[in-house]
Amino acid sequence: MAPILRTAAAQSLTSRKAHDMSKELEFIKGVDKLHAFYTENVRMLAHAYDIEDETAARLLDRYDYRNVARSILRPPRVDILGEITGESTDDQPR
Repeated sequence: MAPILRTAAAQSLTSRKAHDMSKELEFIKGVDKLHAFYTENVRMLAHAYDIEDETAARLLDRYDYRNVARSILRPPRVDILGEITGESTDDQPR
């Protein structure tokens, strides 16, 4: 194979890898945002039942909902009402 063709093939492969990595990163960002919304919905549900975040976290952990049990103790990462009304200042989860 001529050197020019090898270089073009290598550039094409590098471009495809970068594109795949970009898709994977966007997927992870989407999952992160989805998890943040889920956590806030769980927090709102706990508050609707007049359950504090710490108590909700213990209950969730007891029933193996460990990811949300940890997340509910952290500050909110998304503004659910802002997202619904279009007034959110959060473009991405923190």
